[in-house]
Parts: sequence; C-alpha cells; structure tokens
Amino acid sequence: GTPLQVGFKQLASFAAYGDLLRAQWRAVGVDLRIETLETAVFVEDVFTDRDFDTAIISYCNGVDPQIGVRRQYASASIGPVPFSNAAGYRDPVMDSLFDAAGSTLDPVRRAATYRVIQQRAVDALPYLWLTESMNTRAYRDRCSGLDGGAHFAARARCGQ
Repeated sequence: GTPLQVGFKQLASFAAYGDLLRAQWRAVGVDLRIETLETAVFVEDVFTDRDFDTAIISYCNGVDPQIGVRRQYASASIGPVPFSNAAGYRDPVMDSLFDAAGSTLDPVRRAATYRVIQQRAVDALPYLWLTESMNTRAYRDRCSGLDGGAHFAARARCGQ
C-alpha cells in the first residue's frame, strides 16, 4: 500500500534528528516529509498558526519547572507565543497542579506535585522527548561559588 505521510518541521540545527527519525520511521512504513525552515517561519507555523503534523524544538527548560516546563502544558499558554504550548494541550487538572506547585516554597511538596505533573505528561504524551541535554557551564579557575542551581552565580566570586 501507500505509506503514511507525516510532515515534520524543523530548524536547520535539528537536521540530524530529522534524518534519523526519517530513517527509523521509514522502517515502519511512515514517510516523514521533512521541511527545514528559518526560525521566524518555524515559529509562525508551529506556535502561531499551528500548521504542522509534527515538529522538533528544544524548549531549554532550565532548573525550575514553573519557568521552563509550565509554558508547554498550561492551557493559558495556548496562543501565538513562541516556545509555548505548541501542542494546544488542555488539562484543567494539570493547570491546577502547576498552580499548586507554584504557590508553595516547600521543596518536598513541590517535588511531589511535579512528580504527578510528570506522570500526567507521560500518560497524555502531547510531546515526545527525544533527548535530554546537559546544562554545561565553563568558568575560569580563579572563580568559585558557582553551582548548578537556578541562581548559579549568586555566590560566585572571581579573584584577580
């Protein structure tokens, strides 16, 4: 028969992922139609017009889910905003879980709530994670006090 055709929008920096996915999907009978776009066109197609079958992007989430992850899943983030809820995912329970996690400073309660959020995201799968990148920083040996947290430079000091 005719293979299933699926569109795939990407930026040039994601070309290796597109090539790999096309080869893998071809093996199961899917014809992945790759379209490499300039950033402005990609943002308009994916986040404003929602004119795509599939797309690949890095959300660069950072260390606090309220800042980096919420925008992907919150119903309020559906709209013509770059790097927001491109999937158009709506879940009132997820929205209230993010509200609860964001309204407490207790790290134990926040972690427990984010575990529930993560499981809901996995169960619904509006996004498919392909890779997890490491947060890498480089600094001179005369500097100290840098850590991997959100305020990585708050205690940093650099000698002469």
